[in-house]
Amino acid sequence: MERVAIYIKANPGSGEFSIEEKNKWTGRIKVNLSEPPKKNMANKELLSRFSEILNADVSLKRGAKSNKKVLLVKGLTKEEVGERLEKHEGNC
Repeated sequence: MERVAIYIKANPGSGEFSIEEKNKWTGRIKVNLSEPPKKNMANKELLSRFSEILNADVSLKRGAKSNKKVLLVKGLTKEEVGERLEKHEGNC
């Protein structure tokens, strides 16, 4: 089974959910989250939204208490993940 890592820079409590383009220097995708970083709410929103967008099993591999996170996607290729994220970038 394929596994793909997605490197995220989360911005919790930013009003509404959106996916922005990848930072060319850090390789991280900026993700604005509507939920605050309290009681794991932002992490839950991040996992729920990415699972829905990718239609795949998504888990938090690293960064539970940081804005720098690594998501692990199971069952998709790197190309499939890229295509699905491009469709949602900037307009979630």
